[in-house]
Amino acid sequence: MYQMIRLNICFILVFFIINHFCFANTVLETLWAKADLNSPDLKIAKIDIQKAEFKLKQKNNAYEPTVSSSINSSFNSLYDPLTWYPVSAVNRIVFSKPFPGSFVLSTSLNYAIDRNFLNFFEGGTPENVGYSQTPSFSINISQGICPYWLQNYPKNPYEARLEYSVQENIQNCNQTKKSIIFSITDS
Repeated sequence: MYQMIRLNICFILVFFIINHFCFANTVLETLWAKADLNSPDLKIAKIDIQKAEFKLKQKNNAYEPTVSSSINSSFNSLYDPLTWYPVSAVNRIVFSKPFPGSFVLSTSLNYAIDRNFLNFFEGGTPENVGYSQTPSFSINISQGICPYWLQNYPKNPYEARLEYSVQENIQNCNQTKKSIIFSITDS
C-alpha cells in the first residue's frame, strides 16, 4: 500500500517537473510575446491588414447603382404678360448600374409636356392652346473599349489590386514581427 502511494507521488512529481520544463517559456520567448502584444508598429500593421481585408470584402461597393433625376422647363420668348407661358417641362429619372469590366446598364424614364398655340396669329385664348405629352423609356447598354476579359486577364484588375494590397500588408506585418524579434534577440 505504501509502495503504491510512493509510486503515485513519484509519478506526480515527475509529471510536474517534465510539464514545467517542457512547457515553460524562456525569457526570450516571453519578451517576444510581450513585444507582439505591445508594439505600436505591429498593431498598426495588423490594423492595415484588417482594413485591406475589409476593402476586399466590400469590393462590390465600387459598382453601386446610381439614381438621378432632373426637372427642367423652358419659357417662350414673348414677353407680353398675357402670352408669356411655360413652353415645356421635362422630368427625367435615370437608373444606372456599373459592372466589372467597364460595362454599364442604365435605364431612363422621361415625361415631357409641351404647351403651344394651335394658331399663333389668333393669340393666347384658352381655346387656342394645345398640350403635347411625351412619355418615353429607354435602356442604354455601354461597354468600355477594351475590358479586362478581352485582354486575357483572368480577373478584374480592381479586385486583383485589393487582393495584392492584402498580401502586401501581411508581408509588412511579418517583416515588422521579424524586425522586432531581431531587435530583441540582438540586444
